Amino acid sequence: MSDKILLDKKYDEKVAVITINRPEKRNAFDADILNGYIDALDEVRDDDGIQVVLTQANGPSFAAGMDLHYLRDFRASFKPVYDWGRMKAPARLSLALINYPKISVAAVHGYCLGGGFSLMMAHDVVIVADDAQIGMPEVLRGSFGQGVTAQVIKEGIPRKKAVLLQLLGRNLSGLEAERLGLATFSVPAGEVKDEALKIATELGTRNPSVLAHAKIAINLDQHLPLEHAMWSDDMVAARMRVSIDPLGDVEGYLKSQKGGTNKDYQRN
Repeated sequence: MSDKILLDKKYDEKVAVITINRPEKRNAFDADILNGYIDALDEVRDDDGIQVVLTQANGPSFAAGMDLHYLRDFRASFKPVYDWGRMKAPARLSLALINYPKISVAAVHGYCLGGGFSLMMAHDVVIVADDAQIGMPEVLRGSFGQGVTAQVIKEGIPRKKAVLLQLLGRNLSGLEAERLGLATFSVPAGEVKDEALKIATELGTRNPSVLAHAKIAINLDQHLPLEHAMWSDDMVAARMRVSIDPLGDVEGYLKSQKGGTNKDYQRN
């Protein structure tokens, strides 16, 4: 794994922290970061001691987007007619995280642009600094934000706001991103990493099978009509009940609500 991606497994919290570590380039994504991040996900995937992945970044920015020198060299090697079925690296990274079996949390500060914005939106929970600058500057250099555009639209933000981001190339603050639903919530800049770790640690107390199936249900339901989504929920719940019996101890569950999460519903 590249030294541009750092991995710290916090087993007490059941959280793996992936840190983007290229601060001298504002954490612009190159091959080392893209491949190193996916390698980190792969290393954690089958680790039963980890339930949550937390992404953060060193330096003044979360990620300034794609390294344009890397992108230029990649494009030069790309055969658009014959390679149409080969997903570009930033899209592969975002989809890998969206479809990842563990829950993901992002701690976003400073500039979060282009490819960084795409990675941010791929997380299940996003904690942003109030003063973070989040946007799509691609239009300013003659592009339209390939991949990022799809994620912005799929998040369901108003079209007029999508135009603000994409065509005008203006940034949103962390506060604005929260209001539009692009972030879970915003906090003062100095509290972002601590708050994200707090949320990740709380998620780590949940049953891993419940977390995984809840994520499956959300990912499926958002693309389906309501009736189909309800049928989908039934199927996901049936799959979950192979490992979990949520009604096996009703009295114990009701009592547990006064003392925190009840974990005593695992099937033997």
